[in-house]
Amino acid sequence: MYEFCTYFDQRYLPRGLALYASLLRNCASFRLRVLCLDAVTHEVLTDMALPSLDPISIDDFERANPDVAAARQERSLLEYYFTCTPALILHALDGVQNGELLTYLDADLWLFADPAPLLDELRDSSIGLVPHFHSPLNLRNSRGRYNIGWITFRNDERARDALTSWRQQCIDWCYAKLEDGKYADQKYLDDWPETRPGTKVLENAGAGLAPWNITGHVIAVVDGRTTIDGDDVFFFHFSQMRRVNAMIYDTMLPAFRARETGAAVEALYKPYVRELDAIYRQLAPLRLDLAPLVVPRRRFAGLPLGAYLQALARGVHRLYRGVFRGGFVYVWRGRVYGG
Repeated sequence: MYEFCTYFDQRYLPRGLALYASLLRNCASFRLRVLCLDAVTHEVLTDMALPSLDPISIDDFERANPDVAAARQERSLLEYYFTCTPALILHALDGVQNGELLTYLDADLWLFADPAPLLDELRDSSIGLVPHFHSPLNLRNSRGRYNIGWITFRNDERARDALTSWRQQCIDWCYAKLEDGKYADQKYLDDWPETRPGTKVLENAGAGLAPWNITGHVIAVVDGRTTIDGDDVFFFHFSQMRRVNAMIYDTMLPAFRARETGAAVEALYKPYVRELDAIYRQLAPLRLDLAPLVVPRRRFAGLPLGAYLQALARGVHRLYRGVFRGGFVYVWRGRVYGG
């Protein structure tokens, strides 16, 4: 049985449910432990009583991790969430049998195939890391060698030692900025292959596909399989994708300087948006706050003229990117368009 864990609040609840649905389709047997980062998310997931999904309340988690909870006072909400990552993995690992694997997943991942080949690579390893595989065109390549979106730990002494150290590092410093060789919860992993015995770096491009690395690859659907250069895509990280409104999703691909995005939108984004749209409509009667945390609402009243014009220019540029450079995906009466 696959063991997974993740976390999200009500803003990311639709993406978390999409991740869960993709696990149902691609894993014969699994358990997904979800740290619910607010009470609303815990209440909704508890009421849904989804098979193979175990909700963890933020109150229970913080009682078990008071030193992590104390960091909330000095960090933004997003930075606090980053701080929770290694603590959640250790918390979830307590429920996994000795010697078995647990994989942390970001809530905005979506599986396209059974991940068995990836986990089989870790047969003799304690930790599995996924590289960013940055495209040379991407400007965001200084935030770490490895992506936290998918990271696997075996319940053994080597993995627990690494997690315990990482947990303390994030308590000491975990901010959404580059400083002294650190960035959020991510750059702490940079030297693990050299300093942490039993660490294996997964080199399968289908296990690290994301907006920052699709340039230069052939992405297609072949006989029902989503592929990259002819090999299976195991999962895609829909990082920073935004729901502009009920009809428009911004893939953010142009912001990552991704090229040849039409095939990626067709093979990756459209199926994901189709499922997300159905989940948003399912959740609509609950009247949840689903505005993304990473996109604060801007207030223009009272801004100096220069700042107002800069904000207006950024908005026009985003609109141009979305409409004319393949950045937007549109939903109309259950059908998905764009790319």
